[in-house]
Amino acid sequence: MVSWRIPAGETSGEAVRQASSFIDENDQFLASDLDADRDALADLIRRLRSVDPVQTLDSLLQDLRLGRYPLLHGKAFQVTVGVGAAPGHSVALIAEAGSANEELAMQDREYAARIEAVKQRAHGRWTEILASLGVDERILKRRNLPCPLCGGTDRFQYTDKFGEGNYHCRQCGPGGGFKLLQAIMGVDFNTALRDVERCLGMMPVTAPPRSCEPSAERMKKLAQRIWNEAKAVTVGDEVDRYLSGRGLALPGTRRCCASTLPSVITRRKPPASHARWPSTRRCSPAFRVPTATP
Repeated sequence: MVSWRIPAGETSGEAVRQASSFIDENDQFLASDLDADRDALADLIRRLRSVDPVQTLDSLLQDLRLGRYPLLHGKAFQVTVGVGAAPGHSVALIAEAGSANEELAMQDREYAARIEAVKQRAHGRWTEILASLGVDERILKRRNLPCPLCGGTDRFQYTDKFGEGNYHCRQCGPGGGFKLLQAIMGVDFNTALRDVERCLGMMPVTAPPRSCEPSAERMKKLAQRIWNEAKAVTVGDEVDRYLSGRGLALPGTRRCCASTLPSVITRRKPPASHARWPSTRRCSPAFRVPTATP
């Protein structure tokens, strides 16, 4: 068995030539076989060296073309890697139409639709978007530079080849505008999404804040409830003793909401032009107390 190695930083798949000369028994060069094997090796290297688990899984699922299977349409799954029998993975159905998790699945679909809408609007505009969000313009000049994700000296190049903010790194592989923005600005995907939405004028509409001021109808009901809860003031009770201590006589009984009386009532001195206090003073919506001579 012949062993061969893939050089560090090699992502083109050219190392496949170590395994075969791609020349058949008639000395014909098998160019199509070379291209197919080289592309397959390049994909494998990219997935094995990827630092983004979502991108790696997404590339694997694209090869499976799951959309061909109607049974899987509209379903949400939880995939766990690293458990069970070798190579180790488990799949669980977590949401489908009519299940308890339908609302969660709907939110996921809405979020996916939101991402897709942003991608469509941003297509072909990623260079200006990245520049407006603070990405150094030197990175966007399509020259070989150190990779913002893994370093190096000249392994990285921004190309925007497909209009999606595309770049390629010989160490960690290709990526797009969102991944580049996350790496350079040090933000998570949701923050990057909102930044791009804001740049494109696509921020989701938020409901106006509710006013904290109560309505007139609510205040009317509150006043009616206070009145209904009022009780008669009797001689010797807490209210009568307080008023007597302030020099206010209580010739009869009046209604008063005791719970609404302040703990301290400041008695104002009457104007000099008045010989007596007004005949009545209102201390609650339902309470009038005759006053004594100051």
